[in-house]
Amino acid sequence: MSDEEENIFPYGVRIKEERERLGFTQEYFAALGGVTARTQRNYELGKRVPDVAYLDAVANTVDIQYIVTGERSARKQSTRSIIAAQQNDGYPVEAETELLLSPDEAALLDNYRRSPPEGKAAIKATSAALAQSGGMKKGRQAG
Repeated sequence: MSDEEENIFPYGVRIKEERERLGFTQEYFAALGGVTARTQRNYELGKRVPDVAYLDAVANTVDIQYIVTGERSARKQSTRSIIAAQQNDGYPVEAETELLLSPDEAALLDNYRRSPPEGKAAIKATSAALAQSGGMKKGRQAG
């Protein structure tokens, strides 16, 4: 019997798809999830069901809704639309690379994309200045 025929839990196939989509090795993904490489392999083969601690550990990296239900999350769909917009705007986007954005990151990117050219310039200048200074210093107030 092949590994695919032995896969008794549907989560395994989806965990493997997510890992491969992100370009991670089993060993790296196992470490990310706080499990051994053997456990990761058993998850992917559907021989073992991942526990809540594992899913929590990988939740900020993968589309957990997809792993559990087989349906992509709205957050994932919005990431796809951001990538499509980047490609339409001529920004270089590596094929097969899709990163999940936090709601704050998605909002910032959406605000930038909807801004007029002078607004985009202001956002770039502000973010560059904050990144170089390390953000606001403790004890200083904005304004």
